[in-house]
Amino acid sequence: GGALEGTGTVAGYVYATKNGVISATPGSELVFGDKLAIGDGGTLRVSADNRGFGTCRLTSADGAVYLGDGATLAFDLRDGSRAALSNERVLVELPAGATVEGEFANFPDGVYVDGDGNKYFINYAGGDGNDIAVSASSGVLVVIFR
Repeated sequence: GGALEGTGTVAGYVYATKNGVISATPGSELVFGDKLAIGDGGTLRVSADNRGFGTCRLTSADGAVYLGDGATLAFDLRDGSRAALSNERVLVELPAGATVEGEFANFPDGVYVDGDGNKYFINYAGGDGNDIAVSASSGVLVVIFR
């Protein structure tokens, strides 16, 4: 039920369980030295303000993102964050060869989702296959896993 929001480095494995939240501070980077897991009932929260998006990055060659059946993705778009949506933003950066397993329960593959006055879309097979990115396109917010 706790929250990990901030900037800096966590040396090992990070796991958000029921009601747990992981979020990088807007305009900063939260680095994980190993795997990132969002379990059933856990949330990855994307925070943004006039400084930009908070980004999570995994550095281990063995790093991976695991999304449990009840994992959710939430947006905390603060004052001035609309400007941060003008270009593609990587939310979770994985090293080459790392994988994303599972999908967010509230963002099924290939379905538009309404939230906070925006339309969100997830593509779990985009790009090079392993980064989680968000971009705005034609007034529609698109979430891309690549």
